[in-house]
Amino acid sequence: MKTGRIFWGVLFVAVGILLLLQRMDLFYVDWGWMWKFWPLLLIVWGAVILLGNKQPGRTVVIVLLALGVALMIFGTFNFGWSWHPHDWQANASEYDQELVQPYDSTIHRASFTFQSGAGTFVLEDTTSQLIDASTHSSFGQYICDVEKTEDAQRVTLQLENNRHRWWGGRMNNHARIRLNSSPVWDMRFDVGASSMDVDLSRYAVERLVVSAGAASVNLTLGGKARESHVSVKSGVSSLRVHIPDSVGCEIHAEAPLSSKDFRGFTKLNSGVYQTEGFDNATKKIYLDLHAGVSSLSVKRVGA
Repeated sequence: MKTGRIFWGVLFVAVGILLLLQRMDLFYVDWGWMWKFWPLLLIVWGAVILLGNKQPGRTVVIVLLALGVALMIFGTFNFGWSWHPHDWQANASEYDQELVQPYDSTIHRASFTFQSGAGTFVLEDTTSQLIDASTHSSFGQYICDVEKTEDAQRVTLQLENNRHRWWGGRMNNHARIRLNSSPVWDMRFDVGASSMDVDLSRYAVERLVVSAGAASVNLTLGGKARESHVSVKSGVSSLRVHIPDSVGCEIHAEAPLSSKDFRGFTKLNSGVYQTEGFDNATKKIYLDLHAGVSSLSVKRVGA
């Protein structure tokens, strides 16, 4: 049996069992304690690489890695544990905010930086403002800053203070973001354990950087920019990318432990894939994917 199938099978079974035991009050995770041992995943991952295709040792290590990742996923997304490092401060408030910054129509370039922790984040609509964001968080308030230069506007949306103690209950950290579609954009998303749905099909994006931990990322790219350079770095994640079939695309993937679904692409060499006629395409997307243990999917869609 392929090691990839073993890994994903054990992972899903383990996460399901842990969730079931938690629902029956038979299992408890002290995430603050367990997090101290996360480097063990790197050790096991290194053992997988060193063993190569040797059996059955590689199978055993793959199973151990899947179990460790399952615990991390369960600890990250299970909202019933006690997470309270000694240097965090108590916070029982929840904040609802509407953050709006005006757009200067004389500016034709803009950059957007979003920084947050665990949560659910959506960008799927446009606005006549530079940014219009709705947030709801139990971790603190968001701050929206704008800096204007001679030829651009720079907007930063970030969680004001991540140092809160959270004693239990359900975590809330949601952001719905709308940006102006007129300028050419440079975007960066820096998040932790999260669910992201980012639709950039209506934007001209020249550069996009996504850094995520344990995340589920759904990313839709457009063809408004002549060239788009997209970099995604993630740990344990599910990544789905949709690109227009009218745009040429080249993928550079460094994800040895990830399953890959790159339909409509031709593999040139190790980790490099291209769409047909890429060299002659008038518009191009360069995808640079760095992933730990992930499920990667890049699909071409019609306009």
